[in-house]
Amino acid sequence: MLLLPDPAPRARAFSRGLTAARQYQRREGHLNVPLAHREDVHGDEVLLGQWLRKCRSNTAQMTAPQISALTALGIDLAPVFQPAPTAVDHTEDPMDDDAQWAQEDLSWIQPSPLALR
Repeated sequence: MLLLPDPAPRARAFSRGLTAARQYQRREGHLNVPLAHREDVHGDEVLLGQWLRKCRSNTAQMTAPQISALTALGIDLAPVFQPAPTAVDHTEDPMDDDAQWAQEDLSWIQPSPLALR
């Protein structure tokens, strides 16, 4: 018999964290939780500050319902793929490797017309 890991612990952990976040938000009116804050949920201690930090920065492993539950609470999530930073000064870097390739003779890469026959 093949034993597969139970996916439910992850879902239960998320549910516990979400419940703690809702409880904190109702009580305090915001979700600016200190990193070391611990929230008691039905006798179970949740490291809410760490959980929120993980949720805000690691959306790649979340399901769509989990992401929508967090955004419904007003939690800003980091995008999975962040755009690359762009340079303010768009002048060409003299040490740029791409500029060097553009100036080199690359005719040896293209096959001769006779080889294509």
